[in-house]
Amino acid sequence: MSIFSQALAVLVLSVTSLSNPTAHVAVNSSGLFIQSPVIAELPPLPTPEPREYLKQQADREVKVCGYSTKQKCRTVNLADQLSEVIRRESKWGEFDTGIDYGICNREFGCGSGQGLIMLIVSTEKHCEEKLGREIDRANPYDSIDCGIYLLEQEGIGHWEDPKGLWGSGPY
Repeated sequence: MSIFSQALAVLVLSVTSLSNPTAHVAVNSSGLFIQSPVIAELPPLPTPEPREYLKQQADREVKVCGYSTKQKCRTVNLADQLSEVIRRESKWGEFDTGIDYGICNREFGCGSGQGLIMLIVSTEKHCEEKLGREIDRANPYDSIDCGIYLLEQEGIGHWEDPKGLWGSGPY
């Protein structure tokens, strides 16, 4: 290949790379240019903001039990009740320093709760078993999915101690 062909190849490669970063340009042994497109991965679909995700997943009336008040069971909007739990437990991860969805229990550390609903490890494992998938306590969507399951199937007791010794209740 002549010097001119080499220079031209470099120019074509440079221009092609700038104009189409997914293209592949090469020079074969005969000095011919070969261009083959590289299929780029599409970006993931945008995920709704966690509050919107909660509304999409849980905006329905359900009977929730385990309250420490006289009225042990109540019909509530699941999304509203879990939103209140999240507000009390983690403030939706919103702090003066920014958003931290993986927030840990500020008094006792991550072992005493982490994420939007302050999951402890044993409850995380329980949700993994019940939901049939891994749960990441710091992932807001996993926290919401676990919280929906717990609240709807097992009641408010995960966040409200009837004796008032722990938790963010009474609700």
